[in-house]
Amino acid sequence: KFFFSTDSLVPKCMAQFCDEVIERRMNIQWQGELRFETAFTDELLKKMAEAGCRNLIFGFESANQRILDLMEKGTNLTNTLRILQTCARLGIGVNLQSFIGFPTESSEEAWETARFFLDHRTLLESISFGYFQLEKRTDVFQRPEVYDVEVLVDPDAHFHLFYPYNVRRGMSPEEVIDLYKAIKKV
Repeated sequence: KFFFSTDSLVPKCMAQFCDEVIERRMNIQWQGELRFETAFTDELLKKMAEAGCRNLIFGFESANQRILDLMEKGTNLTNTLRILQTCARLGIGVNLQSFIGFPTESSEEAWETARFFLDHRTLLESISFGYFQLEKRTDVFQRPEVYDVEVLVDPDAHFHLFYPYNVRRGMSPEEVIDLYKAIKKV
């Protein structure tokens, strides 16, 4: 058993790896992290299951398409659902990495993510759920005006893991934490 320790497995490389594992009749089990890319077709996912894939971790982030587009994820919920259904059918466990409170996100948009988890819980092995925190080397930190964010400390300050911020629209950081706590109770 092993884990591919990379941010995102590349579909073409996965296909080549799986072909080798199947051809050599290797009896292995593995897991890894992916993005919801259209190149992960039903056929490729089937090949991955045959080659020993037992669990996949996806950077899901949000069930709201506007938020996904703002994050520049390059994913859509139709493809996401297709991949989740295929994984469930093939016996591949799925963990979704997600958070609420991305700048400009409304509470209604955040609840879409919580409802997605509830509505599709039979397709999910687990979820990892948190809330947005502003980090220095992110696009939001580097271009706060694009996300209607105001960084509240000197951006050149050192040794901060997360930076305090205000938003011009969407949920405030305090509202995000309150909503996060409410969703965790569901």
